[in-house]
Amino acid sequence: MEANRKRPKVMIRLANNKCIILNSQNGENVPVSQTIVKEPILHPLFLQRTENASSSQLHHEENAYRIAHQMKDVSTQTERSEREPESSMLQEMLLKLNSMESNHYKQMADANKQIRLLRTQLEIMSDRLMSRPGLVPENNFEWEPISSKEDLEKFEEKLKEVEYNTSFKEFLENNLQSEGSEARLHDSIDIIFKREFVTKLSWTGGGKPVPKIRFLSFINILKLYKHIGTCHGIMRTDKKLKEFFQNKFKHGNQRLNLTGTVKSTFHRHR
Repeated sequence: MEANRKRPKVMIRLANNKCIILNSQNGENVPVSQTIVKEPILHPLFLQRTENASSSQLHHEENAYRIAHQMKDVSTQTERSEREPESSMLQEMLLKLNSMESNHYKQMADANKQIRLLRTQLEIMSDRLMSRPGLVPENNFEWEPISSKEDLEKFEEKLKEVEYNTSFKEFLENNLQSEGSEARLHDSIDIIFKREFVTKLSWTGGGKPVPKIRFLSFINILKLYKHIGTCHGIMRTDKKLKEFFQNKFKHGNQRLNLTGTVKSTFHRHR
């Protein structure tokens, strides 16, 4: 009989890690005043594992949050430390680039200067080579050696004309066979002047018993002789040209009785 009797309905609620048993009669809840609180009927090990699992999870989340913040701080510091060397390296590279650019411009300026200098030297050498025997054009320039002061003055004036000046230089180059500067100056004396007229010339115009023709005053003729004396890149100075003419005028009388072209004899000063 007791076995067939209906068992009471019981409701179990978990609160604060404790099991609360609620009796129910005829499917209705027992009032709160009649609530019976008993010890947990669930296995204590299960409850302990449940509690431990919850605490461990919270602890794990807390550690994860702390680690995440630490990693963020480390990342920020690393980023800063990486940016500082990069900025310094970039500044150093810019300074080097500016220095290289400045050196490049300086080298280009020096190179252009050297090129201009070489071009000038080549033009000078080209002009001199073109005036050498065998390289000058033939011309029909007619020339009679100067024999009077009037002829000398006319020649001085004619040399002011560019066309005449050029033609006379070509005439000289066709007739000067010597290569040395001193030899060219010496040979040109016999081409331009008659020997008798040379005895009437002096550098400053002084002479005894009669004053002579002042050769220093004929500027264009002196310029012509500078051209004649230029050889192998060597240009005669005013001092050397003066010494040359003083010597020729001094020994003018000794050359009167010589025949043909008198070869120059000179000493090289070391």
